[in-house]
Amino acid sequence: MKILWVDDQPKNNEVEIEDIKARLHGIGAEFVQSEQVPDALERLRSGLYNVVITNYGDGRCGGKAIAECVLEGVEQLSKKPPVIIYSMNVRPEMAAEMKCKGAIADTQEPNILFAWIVRGLAADFAFEPSPQVKKFCTEQKKREARQ
Repeated sequence: MKILWVDDQPKNNEVEIEDIKARLHGIGAEFVQSEQVPDALERLRSGLYNVVITNYGDGRCGGKAIAECVLEGVEQLSKKPPVIIYSMNVRPEMAAEMKCKGAIADTQEPNILFAWIVRGLAADFAFEPSPQVKKFCTEQKKREARQ
């Protein structure tokens, strides 16, 4: 089991990263960090990662959010690992937009993050967005079609 954490500023989450790394080691999972999206996407192409964690990183990936770039990269893979967003500054509409693009969860709580990681490691199934997220995605597609 391998987990990839993509974060362009890991110093901001140093405590959480060390905590999650220790917990994952306790369940026999390997933890790898990447500070740059191109590096992370290259690692993901190997097909060896079971779960991806990323920060939101608004505007720090060619004008897009880091999470958006990671999700676009995962979408190109034949084996798509679940993507979890761990970020302190994600507005609900941003989180919903990332779920429309394929993220399975977003949180700013380390315990909830760990629970989602374990769920992602244990699961080999597609995650269904909530009815609220489905509604948001449908409305967003309509807005985009009108533009």
